[in-house]
Amino acid sequence: MNYNKTKHSILKLFLEVKLNYIEEYHEFREAFLTIDQIVKKKNLDYDVVKVILASLSANEEIKLQNLNVDNEYSFLGYAITNKGVFAYEDKKYLRIKTERSRANWSFAVSIASFAVSLIAILLTLQKSKPDITQVDKNAIEVKKKNASLQVKVIDSAKVKKQKALQSE
Repeated sequence: MNYNKTKHSILKLFLEVKLNYIEEYHEFREAFLTIDQIVKKKNLDYDVVKVILASLSANEEIKLQNLNVDNEYSFLGYAITNKGVFAYEDKKYLRIKTERSRANWSFAVSIASFAVSLIAILLTLQKSKPDITQVDKNAIEVKKKNASLQVKVIDSAKVKKQKALQSE
C-alpha cells in the first residue's frame, strides 16, 4: 500500500466534503469526517486510517474537532485545514514518490560516474607504468653512464698525475 497516495486521496475526500458542505448553509461552516466514515468511503483498514490521520494531524493538515456540550466533550470528527488544502492542491504526497525516485537515480548516477572515473584512472596508471624490462634497461644505461664518468674521472686524474710527474 502506498501511504502517500492514500494520504492524498483522504485529503481529497476531506476537501470534497468541505466544498459540498459549504454550498449549503450551515451554522459552523465546517464539515467533519469520522474515522468510520473514512473507512467506509475509502475501503481501508481502520488501523491504516488511524495512522494516516495521525500523520495528517501532526502536519496540521487536518484538525480534530471537539464540541463542548453541557460541559462534556463530544467528538465531531476531523476537518481539513488550509494547510491541508494547500497540500492537496500542491500534490505534496504524490510528489514525494517522484522526489525519492529522483534522489535514488541521482545517487545511482553518482556511483556509476565514480566507478567509471576510477576505472579510467586505473587504466591510465596501468598504461603509464613502465615494463620491468624497460626499467632494467634504464638502470643498466645509468650504470654504464656512471661507469664511463668514473673512468673519465680516473683517466683525468692519471693524466694530471703524469703531468705533475713530468713537470718535476
